[in-house]
Amino acid sequence: CLMFGFLEAAAARLQGIHIPLIGEAPVQLMLALPYIMTVLLLAGFIGRANPPAAIGEPYVK
Repeated sequence: CLMFGFLEAAAARLQGIHIPLIGEAPVQLMLALPYIMTVLLLAGFIGRANPPAAIGEPYVK
């Protein structure tokens, strides 16, 4: 939540900035930047998740 808020604020701050070789950054890219970066960061931090050991077995109490 804090990371997404930071990226949202950074995207608002970077709108209209001049990028060498590209020119002015497109507004649509800056609006999508927080969502793209959040997905990339979460995919990088989570890595490989291990499934439950008893997956597919019925629960017996």
